[in-house]
Amino acid sequence: MTGGQALVAQLLAEGVRDLAGVPHDLLGPATEAIARTGGALRLYAARHEQAAARMADGYARASGRIGVCLVGPGAGVLDALSGLATAHSRSTPVLLLAGQAPSHLLGAGLGLPHELPDQSGVLAALTTHCALARRPEQVPAMVRTAVRALRSGRPRPVALELPPDVLAAEADIRLLDPGLDAACPVRPDQGEIEAAAKLLRGARKPVLYAGWGVQAADADAELLALAESLGAPVVTSLGGPGAIPGDHPLAFPHLAGRQLLRAADVVLAVGARFLESTGEPNRIGAHTRLVLLNADEHDLGGPREPDVTVHADARLGLAALTEAVGQVRGRGWPMSTLDRIWAWTARELTACGPQLGWVSALRKAIPADGVLVDEVGPIGCVVPSAYPVLEPRTFLAAGQDGGLGGAFATALGAKLAQPDRPVVALLGDGVSAWNPQELATAKRYRIGVITVVFNENPAGVDFLGLAKAFGVRGFRASDPDSLCAAVAQAINLAEPALVEVPTGPMPSPAHLVRERRSPRPAVSVRRGPFG
Repeated sequence: MTGGQALVAQLLAEGVRDLAGVPHDLLGPATEAIARTGGALRLYAARHEQAAARMADGYARASGRIGVCLVGPGAGVLDALSGLATAHSRSTPVLLLAGQAPSHLLGAGLGLPHELPDQSGVLAALTTHCALARRPEQVPAMVRTAVRALRSGRPRPVALELPPDVLAAEADIRLLDPGLDAACPVRPDQGEIEAAAKLLRGARKPVLYAGWGVQAADADAELLALAESLGAPVVTSLGGPGAIPGDHPLAFPHLAGRQLLRAADVVLAVGARFLESTGEPNRIGAHTRLVLLNADEHDLGGPREPDVTVHADARLGLAALTEAVGQVRGRGWPMSTLDRIWAWTARELTACGPQLGWVSALRKAIPADGVLVDEVGPIGCVVPSAYPVLEPRTFLAAGQDGGLGGAFATALGAKLAQPDRPVVALLGDGVSAWNPQELATAKRYRIGVITVVFNENPAGVDFLGLAKAFGVRGFRASDPDSLCAAVAQAINLAEPALVEVPTGPMPSPAHLVRERRSPRPAVSVRRGPFG
């Protein structure tokens, strides 16, 4: 078989059934092999490589399965990097299949079309593993190694570079059995577990802090079991809502964590970087003991100052801790203290009163298993503290780049992974212009994503006209009740839809994601071009 056929056959053997990408002439043997699978491996052609990479990220985050992206070399790789950076920052198992220059021209520096100086080095900066195919016989083993890397330790992107001559060449190629080594989570050390359990057993006011790593490890049940055995409130990071049902009595948003973390005597942070956006550790009390549990050793050290560290997969580590701690009911937080923290949180949220109405309408319209894809902005920054996320993997937060312009493409991938669930993307009026061409992708493949555009400048883009131009249904909502009705109607359509919400300027929500140096009321401002 050819190298391209071997690539496709090994992907199928590994359980891959969908991939997003932008077809390229240097990837011809691979795309031809995909076409010949008769739909067993489905390629969703995006209009831009950034969107394709974000689709792979959304696919993986919404399902826990590997998201695969196929892009051409050079400019195609560069265009995909922002999506790859988000996957890297959000710990997402994304496999990037990247074209390359012909093997005999690699590193020649001739300035040929599609040539990118040190493309391998560029990709290595955003992946945990990057490999270049030199012969078609190597392709199955490269895919097998990539999948093993994606399922080992902390999930982060992996890249394979595929020169056109390697994809086209024929050879006697043996496919590899995926075997039983696909999942290789980091197992906890019993000594570390005992040290952490000792602190938690003796705590009177413990707090659990949950990052996205809890959901990435499918450890939500284990987190809840430990929280209930300790009677410990669970604070979710800005990207962590969904680790515990948002309507559970022990569930608290990131905003409330500012009070809880400082009042706690022991904090256990699981699957989280435990850092503010400034790069400083989350603030805890002067006498609070800190336990960090993470699959990545890098996130167990400075600038944090933990008392105990547990290097382990979140699911395995939490299960071991629950067994070691046992039942310690009867102690815990006074209800009066928790009530005061809830009251403080509500007061902080009132500065963004207009947004609270919109967010409440979204929660009412979207079913418990519906997926909400967020983006930084006047609405997006309010969601993590005001939108109770009821099930795991149903809230996909913005990435390291703020998700600017990426929520819609991320939502396309999430919908491909979860076709039976409603998927809603939140956009601001500025960033909505960054990926509008993907409305054509949604229409072509009937990907029923609902895009909600909060328009602070109603005199700007004609969003309903934009939707109509792509053959997508459009709605306008003027108040929270009509937003709830429009989203509910769009969900029933089971096809792509866009809902425009003219709002005018909204209060700044910056104090919800970054603590103010001194308390002062939020100021109503006209947001800039980034929504």
